[in-house]
Amino acid sequence: MYLALDQSPSKVGFAYGEPGQTPGSGVFKLDGGLWELRNWLTLMINSKGVYRVGYEAPFVGPQTRHDTLFKLCELPAIIKLVCQDTQTFVEAVPPPTWRKHFIGIGQRKRVKGGQANSAWWKDQSLIACNERGWEIVSHDEADALGILDYMLCRDYGEHAVSSSELFKGNVA
Repeated sequence: MYLALDQSPSKVGFAYGEPGQTPGSGVFKLDGGLWELRNWLTLMINSKGVYRVGYEAPFVGPQTRHDTLFKLCELPAIIKLVCQDTQTFVEAVPPPTWRKHFIGIGQRKRVKGGQANSAWWKDQSLIACNERGWEIVSHDEADALGILDYMLCRDYGEHAVSSSELFKGNVA
């Protein structure tokens, strides 16, 4: 089972699945802090039989606040620690990499004034999930599904063909 995580300082979008399956997904709120994340992730890995975890590689911009910076570094550290403890393979997936695969564009879209438009990215992930028939409730969940789809397509060629609109229904 693959598990993909889209972590932020207040919540973690997650998605899990195997090639040919409809993925499961949701959002875990970080109300209890880092220990709660550690316990939840350990339970998720053990209960779902996860053997590969991918998380969104953090992006730290020039205007990132100090407290946010620490959380952006702490969350991957906890993810890596849990994966080490459970002997689960873990990898960081850069946002441009999974976005290029999932929504067709990996570079940040610029708007008037040069500011990156994060709302645009969120909308694109939601649209991509809707196009695949995946019912979701938040952009955190949508991003995790994008990371999961990227990992499965990269590692399983048959999944790439079956999940692409170009080839859907046309496989011999």
